[in-house]
Amino acid sequence: MKEEKDYKAIIIYIITQLVVSFIAGIAIAAIYGDKSLDIINNMTGIISFVSLTIIAAIFITIYHKRIIDDTKRLTKKDIISILISSIAWIIINFMISNLMQKLNIDMNNQDTVNAALENSKIFTMLTVIIFAPLAEEIVFRYSLSTIIKNNIMFIIISSIIFGAFHTLNISIILYIAMGIVFSVIYIKTDKNIMAPTLVHLINNLIAIISMLMI
Repeated sequence: MKEEKDYKAIIIYIITQLVVSFIAGIAIAAIYGDKSLDIINNMTGIISFVSLTIIAAIFITIYHKRIIDDTKRLTKKDIISILISSIAWIIINFMISNLMQKLNIDMNNQDTVNAALENSKIFTMLTVIIFAPLAEEIVFRYSLSTIIKNNIMFIIISSIIFGAFHTLNISIILYIAMGIVFSVIYIKTDKNIMAPTLVHLINNLIAIISMLMI
């Protein structure tokens, strides 16, 4: 049975990000006036994470059956694949990140997370570790896979879009590589959305722990 194209997640993801940013911008402008631009720049991370939390809540409401079914569908083989993929990605991520640091390449997304952690540790950790992986995997893996039927094209396109949504500087290479890992494990586990979500969660958990230890 062919899976129907599902644009809902993509539309919700984009509209929610825009609406939350718009409302936050208006509220900050009304409260801080001339200083609003600086405040908005400092709160970019928090605004983004509020959006992701709302998106995750909406997705859980809409796709809860899929999430529950895919969680039950995880096999021992899938768990092993998740663990191996996580370890492999940690090593690749470490190598790419080290190379970028040596080349003095700015990691915008990590800077945003660091700034958000300073404002609200618990909220940022919940968003980065739980809400963001679930929301992003439903958009970039599940939804896009229903639209792009060819697996190779899906892996390439979803990974590039995933990278572009995180950054548009040279560090996009890191996020495209990350997208490739998540997309491959999604395909290899028979399109089980919880597989890449768990790998994504483990990756973000380790990233947060590393930031807190510095």
